[in-house]
Amino acid sequence: MDIGVEAQEHISTAVRLQSLGRYREALAEFFKAAQLYQGAADRRGEGRALNGVGAIYKDMEQFNQAREYLEQALVCRRETKDFRGEAITLTTLGPVYQNLGLPEEAVKALSDAGSILRDMGDIDRYEQVLFNLAGVYSMQSRLGAAYRGFLDAKACAVDPLERLKCDYGLTALCIELGQYREALLRTTALLQMGQRLDNPGLLSSAYHCLGMALGQLNEIGEAEVALRQAIHIDYATGSPSRAIASQLLLASLFAISGRADEAARELDIVRASQPPAELPALQLTETESDIALASENYPQAEALLNKVRSIARGAGDRLAEIRSLYNLAFAAQKCGEDVRSRGYLEAAIGLIEEIRSSIHAEAQRTYFGTFSTQSVYQVYVASLFRAGSTTEAFRMNERRRARTLIERVLRSRGPTALRQHDTTSAFFQAEQIAAIQGKLNCPASAGNGESVPPLR
Repeated sequence: MDIGVEAQEHISTAVRLQSLGRYREALAEFFKAAQLYQGAADRRGEGRALNGVGAIYKDMEQFNQAREYLEQALVCRRETKDFRGEAITLTTLGPVYQNLGLPEEAVKALSDAGSILRDMGDIDRYEQVLFNLAGVYSMQSRLGAAYRGFLDAKACAVDPLERLKCDYGLTALCIELGQYREALLRTTALLQMGQRLDNPGLLSSAYHCLGMALGQLNEIGEAEVALRQAIHIDYATGSPSRAIASQLLLASLFAISGRADEAARELDIVRASQPPAELPALQLTETESDIALASENYPQAEALLNKVRSIARGAGDRLAEIRSLYNLAFAAQKCGEDVRSRGYLEAAIGLIEEIRSSIHAEAQRTYFGTFSTQSVYQVYVASLFRAGSTTEAFRMNERRRARTLIERVLRSRGPTALRQHDTTSAFFQAEQIAAIQGKLNCPASAGNGESVPPLR
């Protein structure tokens, strides 16, 4: 058999296995193709195979290996003037750089890919760039830009399945933004389309989103039903990595609702299903910390949350880092370490303020999307009052009130004004503004002496 034909067969097999989540098998096929191309001194083919290897490592969340092989692929593709291939590799490299804590490199890689594809008139692949860029913005907590990016990607998409992928991204982002009504509406539409198309991947994604939204609404029983559906579909279709994401979410929901034993059993199933290196490190460790908190094992929770903080910082996931610091404050307080607890809260507030000062003024108003950052300020104010630092407590409370007032006034002007200020809420339905206002109008409880509530 011709070497080129044989190598192409390995690549076709690898792509099929990758789509099923069978990453180890796919990786072996891509490596076989790469060796064949290297033996034939076919640098263009070698670049394609190495790109596949890097993409698999990305899917397995082994980002250092992904970077190594993708950068090798980039060299091959630039040497052979394979411009479309170069853009494809850069499109994959963007999220990899972001997960390695290189946000500027991530945006540059995707911007360069977009420039190449626009020049070539390749709208289909340009849509993938926009989609990945939206995902990178979401990881950077640039939620308004992320929402807008998913909308732009959907507008460019020609393939209906690509449009549905963008809808899934929007749905997940709505949950992160606390827009559960819109998330549920979008999830219902995704489920209906998945059933009409008989598409297992779309159905499992929709059920996963439904579980996330219901979990945030404390409908744990209904969330479990949805997540069990997603888990069943993914295991049945040979996509264990997707099933694991749903299982870890379910374990966290069990822990948050006080069902620590059930959470631990679910986590044991996950650990037995895949080698440790193939499990998503951040989500796994967050789940472990949730279980430790639910079990009131606060020293263990603090150790795990410090690990979460380190992973989140390395991946450039600033919201995850803020959440970990908040929960560290809770764990430290439960251990009787009030000074250490305040230190964690101060670090969280410092990160919040750093993020606010690093973005354009018009985007500051709803940068974080959810209301959770207000909890950090409120609890810190209460902690200062308990410590007798009344002046500092009042000063910090005024800062918190100023943040709330700016957002409340801005939203009260309606969706037109919001759009002018480039905020995430501009893209939601007008009737949802009232719900956001109601959320912002919740009175603060500074100085009431309450303990730190866990932030999920």
